[in-house]
Amino acid sequence: MDIEDRVASEISSLHKDLAHWLSGRVACDPKFFRTAFRNRFHVAFYNVQPAGLVLSRTDLLHGLDSGYGASPNFDICIRNVRVRQVVSADEFILATYEEYQRGARNSDRPMNARLSTVLFEQQDSALIWHAIHETWLPDENHDPAYFVF
Repeated sequence: MDIEDRVASEISSLHKDLAHWLSGRVACDPKFFRTAFRNRFHVAFYNVQPAGLVLSRTDLLHGLDSGYGASPNFDICIRNVRVRQVVSADEFILATYEEYQRGARNSDRPMNARLSTVLFEQQDSALIWHAIHETWLPDENHDPAYFVF
C-alpha cells in the first residue's frame, strides 16, 4: 500500500471508530477505546478545534470517554484526503482532508463540514497522530453530494 492509501485508510478508520463510539454502535469496551483512540495519539498530541479551542491528548481522550453513545445519530464521512508533505526521511507526513458530520450532539447545525490538517509520524507500520488543526468549511462549500454516509 502506498503512502497516500495508508494515510487515507488511517484517517477513515479513526473517523469510523469515532462515529461508532460516539453513536454507541460499538460496545463500551476499554479494549476498543485503547485500540481506537488511546494508542493512536502521540503523548504530546493536540487538536485545534474549528472554533479555536486547543485540546491536549488528555482532554480529547476524556471527552471521548465521557461521550460514549451521546450522539446516537452521529456519522462522519471523509473526502479529499491529500498528502501534502513527507519530511525527515519519510518519518513525518502532513496531510489534509475534509470531514463531513451529521447528528453531532454539540453542534448547532444538523450537518457541518471542516477542513483538517493532520501531522502523522510513521512508527513501524503505524501512523501516529501528532496534531490536528480543523477549520470550518464555509456554508457555500457544503455541497449536499458530500454528505453521503
